[in-house]
Amino acid sequence: MNRVGSPGTLEEAGIETEEELKQIAANVNLERMSNNPRHASPENLLAILNGEIFRD
Repeated sequence: MNRVGSPGTLEEAGIETEEELKQIAANVNLERMSNNPRHASPENLLAILNGEIFRD
């Protein structure tokens, strides 16, 4: 990502607050994710954005 000048993290993109994360999750078009084998909801997406899922 750095090679093309894109931010590599949400922080680097200027996303800093829980409210901003909630807004991102709420604006995802869930219909476009219908082919995903996992059910997506705004709550699931918010957990992913918060790093609560897929932690090392």
